[in-house]
Amino acid sequence: MASQNNVLTNALRTRMAQLLAGKLSTVPKVKYLAVGSGGLDTSGNPTAPSGAETALQKEEGRYEVEDPTFPVDTTVRFAAVIPMADLAGKKLSEVGLFSEDNVLYAIRHMLPKQKDSDEEMEFTHDLEF
Repeated sequence: MASQNNVLTNALRTRMAQLLAGKLSTVPKVKYLAVGSGGLDTSGNPTAPSGAETALQKEEGRYEVEDPTFPVDTTVRFAAVIPMADLAGKKLSEVGLFSEDNVLYAIRHMLPKQKDSDEEMEFTHDLEF
């Protein structure tokens, strides 16, 4: 089950509704996983995204996703790796999935994860239907 800190955006929900209604013949696929350092309140706790977001609050980097997997039939999992040299020392607290036409489809706020310079860091993001 998705948490209140992991939401599908209104943009994706609109596209899915139009697709199901036959108003669209296709929906642009997820191409990028972006990470950022926003998404926290003044006490450092993750905030709940509204779904109206069109961007991360403070995007730090964007990476092409690997081939998606399906841990269960109704969940698609996207993953991307941040290379060793990228974002060293950054505290990452938000993740977003962007389409190939750069529309934000999903956003998640989380407790900060610090990126070290001597290791890669993999992020995954599940879309549950």
